Amino acid sequence: MRIFTNLDEINNIPPTALALGKFDGVHLGHAELIRRMVGRARERGLAPAVFTFSNHPYNVIAGRTLIGSIAGESDKAKLLSSLGVEYLFSFRFDDGFHKMPPSEFIDGMLCRAFNVRDVFCGFNFRFGAEAGGDANALMAAGAEKGFDVEVMDPFRVGDTLVSSTVIRDLISDGSMEEAAAYLGRPFSIAGEIGRGNGIGRGLGFPTANIALTEGIVVPAYGVYVTESEITGEGSERGKKLRSVTNIGVRPTVGDSRLLVETHIFGVPDKDLYGHGIRVGFLSMVRPERKFANLSELKAQVERDKQAALEFRHSDAR
Repeated sequence: MRIFTNLDEINNIPPTALALGKFDGVHLGHAELIRRMVGRARERGLAPAVFTFSNHPYNVIAGRTLIGSIAGESDKAKLLSSLGVEYLFSFRFDDGFHKMPPSEFIDGMLCRAFNVRDVFCGFNFRFGAEAGGDANALMAAGAEKGFDVEVMDPFRVGDTLVSSTVIRDLISDGSMEEAAAYLGRPFSIAGEIGRGNGIGRGLGFPTANIALTEGIVVPAYGVYVTESEITGEGSERGKKLRSVTNIGVRPTVGDSRLLVETHIFGVPDKDLYGHGIRVGFLSMVRPERKFANLSELKAQVERDKQAALEFRHSDAR
């Protein structure tokens, strides 16, 4: 997949079928829209492409992070590529886009830069200055300029309208099973494994410590059943390993830092330092709470480990 991050990089793009959207998390609704676009591209001999923003427009307009991302940009790119996308136009939202008239987006970007023949978007897609363009404006422009537009109706699982907002709220509440049902996979975080202060080892709970990527939505503080995948060299690389993860500020030991600490069953923590890791959140065991002393905490840690071991993993080994 070829990735372009600004207009200056683009030249001689073949005719495209293009999906438009933020695609945060690439959830089941996003995936359905992309599959339709890729299918049309194959039918008509077009290049399957996506236009998206690498940062959230609402955060730029507000001047601070209001909305956390469900997936980082590298993860989003991998997910889109796995769905058959060949061209990814992933631009930073800035004043140029914030103030761009809808007609300029259509003429300068869709028609000239992206060379569109088919456009796909969701029912609530908006574009241009003050979100002045919508799906109806796209269809009117397509009829005039010679590209087709397909607008996807709301995508539901059961009675729930699948959206990034719903999924973020579920993650923030610790409702990981429901979030996975709408994402099509467990919510996950990735990072490099570092050393902690050894408190976990003293509790019989040695952990891989992971720094949260800035801007990613933060799960509710607590303990989770997880499955972890080690990246880099080593015999455990690529395996889904049973694990239990604590995310929070460790109030019992008076630590105010936000930490993600993962205990992987059967893998010595000394074998993990310096490697990358992806942790998938399957189910919350309990919310974070403060214990009277380390003895109480240690007893609870043992119960947490047992709960994680008894959880029915679908494919961890």
